[in-house]
Amino acid sequence: MVADLALQMGMQVLGYDPALSVDAAWRLSSQVQKVDNIQALFARADLVSLHIPALESTSGIISAEILGYFKAGAVLLNFAREELVNNVDLLAALESGQLRQKKAAR
Repeated sequence: MVADLALQMGMQVLGYDPALSVDAAWRLSSQVQKVDNIQALFARADLVSLHIPALESTSGIISAEILGYFKAGAVLLNFAREELVNNVDLLAALESGQLRQKKAAR
């Protein structure tokens, strides 16, 4: 649904899902461009929307190492679970400008 909405807004959509089933892939628009790994996705994306299950293997997956792959000024939207993100590393990425933060409306 997120990919379809982004496409409808005229966005270029990249996708990475190592657990994507064939059935789920058939439901995706052919306009979604597959990338080979999470590092390539983060290096190319201006906006990243996380939809990852909270598992032992994914806890803290968004760390300083992974955040280092993000394009400077990219935006991270976590629609998954808080435990996926190392908050100390996230704050450092925001403070350094690696990630862009939304300014509050006045």
